[in-house]
Amino acid sequence: SALVLAVVPVVEIRATMGGETGVNGNVVCRWVDGRGTLAVGLEATNPLKFLTLPGEAPGVLWVYGLSFGGGLVCEDFIRIQLAVEPRARVVFTTQASTKVYRMKRAGVSETKQFLNASVASDAMLLVLPDPVVCFADARYRQHQVLDLAQSASLLFVDTVTCGRMAN
Repeated sequence: SALVLAVVPVVEIRATMGGETGVNGNVVCRWVDGRGTLAVGLEATNPLKFLTLPGEAPGVLWVYGLSFGGGLVCEDFIRIQLAVEPRARVVFTTQASTKVYRMKRAGVSETKQFLNASVASDAMLLVLPDPVVCFADARYRQHQVLDLAQSASLLFVDTVTCGRMAN
């Protein structure tokens, strides 16, 4: 598998979304003195859900993105809006690999997953998902839009692999 990373203006990335709108996952993380980073806004609709846990490191919040049924199927569309407010520390990950199953019908468009994240001043975001696993005949598209303040920190890892090999 290969990772292609291109840095382009946000306007161009958003234009590639084909005008589709709506968000089925929204996460807002805020630093609260004396308590660390908290999820102050957390919304998700099918096929997405979120789980949050405090991290081992003080003040860090772990946010897990999960999908119902253990994977993505024909025309699932995950749209996540993630806001990391000033001084917040967030690890955004998954509980397991994201499986993308084959398209069973002719003429069906792909499964899509979009992440739009903003990281404010003096905030930190680590995006560390498990691999995306595409099975035979899967059609998958993903976009990530990352808006960073000048003093923000980001570590972004993305891995795509194939499913089980045929005998």
